[in-house]
Amino acid sequence: YKGNLMSFAKGEGADHAAKALDKKAKEDNEKLGGKRIETVEDRMKKITAVLAPSLQKEMTSLQVLDYICGQGDRKLGNYFVEKEGDKYAHVHGIDNDMSFGTGIDLAAEIEDSRGFGIDAGMQKILPVVGLKGELTIPYMDKQLAKNIVDLSADEIRFALKDLLAPQFIENTVARLKMVQDAIKKEEQGFDSPRFREDNEWDDTTAEDMVKKSGD
Repeated sequence: YKGNLMSFAKGEGADHAAKALDKKAKEDNEKLGGKRIETVEDRMKKITAVLAPSLQKEMTSLQVLDYICGQGDRKLGNYFVEKEGDKYAHVHGIDNDMSFGTGIDLAAEIEDSRGFGIDAGMQKILPVVGLKGELTIPYMDKQLAKNIVDLSADEIRFALKDLLAPQFIENTVARLKMVQDAIKKEEQGFDSPRFREDNEWDDTTAEDMVKKSGD
């Protein structure tokens, strides 16, 4: 038999965290008599009660990694969330068999999908690198950004040479360069407020991401 040997991902399906958020929202709504329309502040209270700041960092890091690897199937059922204490604190991507495909510029692909009956949900995706080559995600782990900039195309080619056909390796190299160029576009470099240290993920960054995502 041929296959890949992998350790089993820790945690539980992301729907568990979603259900925990729904439960908290229901409890809060009952306290208010079911009459109040949920505000951003209401949503933030339930989010910070269930999700740890470290999850913000790991979710955005997974998003960046998925972009470079061409993972086009990171839906709710394809990652696990792991608890630390009473909060969900870590994320583990699973079901990665849609990675390393032929697509390169996700922002352009999303733009091309408009008006052609493609799922409207896809058009709401933040593709990490936008149509103008800019970073679209509000925040990014600073050390990850530095590591990406330092990564060379030859290192990617060496790591993948026995795993993928040359075309798919070069597609990965192209996506890497797009992310590198987007990071380098930041006017303040690594001092940009977009890049965050481990201790800089908090309620403020969570609220900002919720507001900018519109979801």
